[in-house]
Amino acid sequence: DAEEMSKHASVMITIHKLLMKQEAALLKKVLSANTKKGNIRTLKPKEQDTFIFIIQSGIRGIKREMQHDNDFSKLDTTVDILANMATKWLNG
Repeated sequence: DAEEMSKHASVMITIHKLLMKQEAALLKKVLSANTKKGNIRTLKPKEQDTFIFIIQSGIRGIKREMQHDNDFSKLDTTVDILANMATKWLNG
């Protein structure tokens, strides 16, 4: 029924937000470690948050589109391009 569907949607949103938060924490640790090693430039907090949001959203969007088309044949190229774009920006 409609109430059950609404509860399900609410639970899914909560899980999604928790997953995004945990992923962001992990990405912040990776960025911090690489900044300390001198592998990437120092990011302002807003830059870091925006970068993490873009990476998370990009990955989810790529996955969704490939699942929708049931075609993962361009996955390697897509991931390579996304990683290269991110690396280039991080190295400023």
